[in-house]
Formats: sequence, C-alpha cells, structure tokens
Amino acid sequence: MVKDSVHHATCGVCANGAILPSIQGGLPPFQFLWSNGATTSTLSAIGPGQYGLTITDAIGCQHQYAYLVTVKVGSEEPSDLLQCSIAPNPAAHTVRFAFIGSTVPATWLRILDAQGRTQYCAPTLPNTLTLELDIQNWPTGLYHCQWGNQRGWASGKFLKM
Repeated sequence: MVKDSVHHATCGVCANGAILPSIQGGLPPFQFLWSNGATTSTLSAIGPGQYGLTITDAIGCQHQYAYLVTVKVGSEEPSDLLQCSIAPNPAAHTVRFAFIGSTVPATWLRILDAQGRTQYCAPTLPNTLTLELDIQNWPTGLYHCQWGNQRGWASGKFLKM
C-alpha cells in the first residue's frame, strides 16, 4: 500500500512538481520504475502530466500506481507578502505590474487565462519592482495573475479589452 503526496507544478511549463509516495506494507527492499524511466523512490523536478509507478517488493509482488501532476491554481497570501498594482485595468495594449510592500521583490510571475491555460510564466529579473508586458495580441478576456517569492504567492486579475 502506498500513501501519496503530490506537489503540483506552479505553471504549465514549470518543472517544479513532485510525487512522494510513502510505502506502507510489503517486503523491503523495493524497486521503483516510473513511466519516464526514473528508478528513484520519489519523482521531483517534473512538469504537469501523467506519471505511472510500478513498485516491486523483495518477493516479486508488483503494484502499479497512476499520478496526475497539474498546475497549482490558487494562492497563499501571507500578510508580509508583497502586493502588486496592475495597471491599466482594463488594458488593451500593455499591462504594468508594480510590486510594492516588501523588501523582497517577486521572483516569478505567471498569468492564466479564464480557462486556466498559461498565457505567461517566467521568472522576473533580480530586484525588479515593475514589469511591463505587451498584451496587444492576447485574446480578450479575464486573466488571473500570480506572483511570488520565497515568502509565498499572491494573486490578482486584469481584464484584456
């Protein structure tokens, strides 16, 4: 029996997800074979997707497990996390993110469309306090933004007209 812990990726192209199975029962030592060819007991630095795991114990009993790593949607907003001013809002050509309220600037920014698809996902430059994006060719609609640093994540929205 396996007790699972899946850590979802922070964006559609981010390889920062992980699967951490914890075996309960069976006869050690165990052998692990992941669908991507890895033979480690855990799988880390992975992007969103489906992953399979076959565990074989010392007497040859095999068990197979399937995992789905998705994009983490939601936010954690500690009170000391930086805030962000998003302007203009609504926007047509460019949108500016002005990070305020923290001595530690955002180190990552991701933007999802209303269907949860990643429109933009990239690290920010060190000590970046403002970031301007050209959104002229983006589809019209509501966009969910998430920014963060080592203290956590915060979120906001803007409307593309």
